[in-house]
Amino acid sequence: AAAAAAAAAVVGRSLDVVLALMEVDAIDADVVGYVVQDCFQAHTIDECARLMAVVENRAEEIAAAADSGGKKVSLLLLRVCTEFLRRVSRTDDASLCGRVLLFLAKVFPLSDRSGVNPKGNINIDNITEFEDEENFVGETTTTTTTTTTTS
Repeated sequence: AAAAAAAAAVVGRSLDVVLALMEVDAIDADVVGYVVQDCFQAHTIDECARLMAVVENRAEEIAAAADSGGKKVSLLLLRVCTEFLRRVSRTDDASLCGRVLLFLAKVFPLSDRSGVNPKGNINIDNITEFEDEENFVGETTTTTTTTTTTS
């Protein structure tokens, strides 16, 4: 745990340096995306959970880097987050998945192409069958009225 905290602190300082250098135009905005990518690819999921807090605290600066860096930085951040979401168990680490999705919502505008269905494609093969409300209520009451006998 101490090693993960130390790694998160080092990543935080490194990210601060990269963001400061980007602000004074000493480096390209792409470097911010590469630093985030390298951090998430090189650490375990538990360590990445701590790194996510570091990245979340700097979401506004990273969003500025994505805006100034153009599509390349935006796509890089999107790829990093989706790859990380594939690694994380959605049932065991639901809150971590939610934090990643909230980070993406902070970084990308609602009109971003990655979150919009521009062609309007829908899944017509998915058919949802609804039960009548009376049948549904009747089924739930029969399962709840089961009695148990104890000897």
